[in-house]
Amino acid sequence: MAGAMLAAGLWVSPTPKQETSFETVTFFIAGGATGELAPCGCTKPMSGGIKRLARVVRTRMGETRNAFFLEAGPITAGEGRQNELKAETVAEIHSTLKASAAFWGSEDLRHPLGVRMSVARLMGAPLVNTDMAPLNLDLKPSVTVAGWKVYGFSRLSGEAMPGWKPTMRDLPKGGKLVILTDFTKQEATEFAESVGSPAIIVYRTGGDGDAGEEVSPGKWVLSPGGKSKNLLTVSVEPSGKMKAEATLLDEKIIDDAMTARLYRIYLKRVAEETLLNRVPREQTAVYAGSEACVSCHQEISEHYQTTRHASALATLEKDGHDRDPDCVSCHVTGLGAISGYWDRKSSPKMANVGCESCHGPSRDHARDPKILPGTPLVLKGKPEQKRVQPLESCVQCHTPNTSPNFQSLTFWEKIRHPKGGQSVDNSQKSR
Repeated sequence: MAGAMLAAGLWVSPTPKQETSFETVTFFIAGGATGELAPCGCTKPMSGGIKRLARVVRTRMGETRNAFFLEAGPITAGEGRQNELKAETVAEIHSTLKASAAFWGSEDLRHPLGVRMSVARLMGAPLVNTDMAPLNLDLKPSVTVAGWKVYGFSRLSGEAMPGWKPTMRDLPKGGKLVILTDFTKQEATEFAESVGSPAIIVYRTGGDGDAGEEVSPGKWVLSPGGKSKNLLTVSVEPSGKMKAEATLLDEKIIDDAMTARLYRIYLKRVAEETLLNRVPREQTAVYAGSEACVSCHQEISEHYQTTRHASALATLEKDGHDRDPDCVSCHVTGLGAISGYWDRKSSPKMANVGCESCHGPSRDHARDPKILPGTPLVLKGKPEQKRVQPLESCVQCHTPNTSPNFQSLTFWEKIRHPKGGQSVDNSQKSR
C-alpha cells in the first residue's frame, strides 16, 4: 500500500507515534537508582535492580499500545569514575528499552560535560532539565511525548535562595504536562498549584513507590520511589481519567537477558580499570588476618569457619562483583586501610569478613595479648582509629537497605563466639 502511494506521488508520512492523542497513553516511569544498579545484601527479601526493571519495562512496552518509557533519575549518586561507568551503562540499557526522555537532575549534573554528552548519545533520548538547559548544550528544556510536554525541574537553581519554593517559571499555561522533579512530595504538591492541567508531577523519595493522588482536578503527584525498587505505570485515558500503580521489582521477576549482558560488560570495565585499587587508604593499626588468631583462640576460630562470614568474598566472586568497590568493603577485612584487603592474590589473609572486621586491626594484640584488639594507632599524639564494639560493627554493613529486616541481636546469635571459646594458655601448651 505504501509503495503504491509513493509511486503515485501521494505519499503522506504516517502520524508519529508520539503525537497520538485519541487513545490511552501509558508512561512507564523509573527513578531513584542513585547508583544502585543491582540489589545487594544477605537477608531476604531483596528488591530492585536494573535487570528486573528492564524485564518489566520491555515486557509491558511490548504488550501496551501507545506506551513510553521515562527515566526520572537520579541515575547515579555523584561524581567519580564508577558513577560515570554506571551512567553510561544505564544509558545503553535504556536505549534498548527505547526511552523517550531522562531527567538530568542535581546528582547527575555533577558529571563532566563529556560524560553527559556520552550518556545522551548512548541513550538516544534527550536529557531534560528546564532550569539548566540554557547553561548546558547537552540538555533540552523539554521534549514532546505522545502530545505531552515532558519537563525536568531541578532544585539546583533555587536551593541556595532563602525561602525558595518551586514555581511554574516558564511552563505553558495550557497543554498536557509531565514534570519530572527532584522535589519532595510537599514541594511537588505546592508546585502543582501553579501549573495547568492535566499534569503528572513526579517527585523524589528514598522510600517506597507512591502511586500518588490527584491533589487537584487533573493534577497528580506521584513517585517511583528510591533505590530503583519500583516501576511506576501511569495510564491516562482520552477522557482524562488516570490510573497509576507502583510495581515492586521483587525476586519473582526474572532478569532481563540483554540487560544482564550489558551489566556484565559494566563489571568487566570496573575490574579492568582497577577501581578497587583507587579506594582511598588510611594508615591504621596493622591488620594481621584471622589466621593469626587461631593459636590462641582455637575453638572460636573453628566456629568462625562455620559462619557465612568465612566465605563472604566467594559470594561476590560468584556473581562478578569481587572487584566492585561498592560491594567489596563489606565482604573483606580492612578495605580502606593500607594493611587491609587489596585483592585476593596480594592480601589473601584479608579476604572474607574476618575476626578483625569486628574487633579491629590486631597484629599488635597477636604479638602481645596485653594490647587489646583494635587499639587505636597513635600518630603525633592523636588516635587515628576509633575502637568499635563488635555488635556495633554489624550495622555498618547490615543497613536497612542492604539487609532488610536485619535484627542485630537475632543474627548475632549465629556468629557470636562459643561460650567456652576461651583463649588457650600458651604457657601451659609449651610444657
